[in-house]
Amino acid sequence: MKINNKNAQAVDDARNWVSLNTRDFMITGENKMSVTLEQERKYIQRNGTRCPYCESRDIEADSARLDGSEVFSNVSCHCCGKGWTEIYKLIGILGAGNK
Repeated sequence: MKINNKNAQAVDDARNWVSLNTRDFMITGENKMSVTLEQERKYIQRNGTRCPYCESRDIEADSARLDGSEVFSNVSCHCCGKGWTEIYKLIGILGAGNK
């Protein structure tokens, strides 16, 4: 998965600290369609490493942004041109005693 270098650490940190939990969302552009439950399931099983539409690995995430208790990151596929949003939720923390 391609991630801009300046955002790589923030996205990696978000993936390490929270679980991926996508919602139904609309893609932007000419081909507006919803992600099916099967596409969502496969995307989550593959840890967000392939496009949910064409299964290409040539995807890129933008910087993660916090909105309340959720973190969002827009992702796009360089192969099919579609986009989607990953949604993360905090599931725990690591402290000095949890190394």
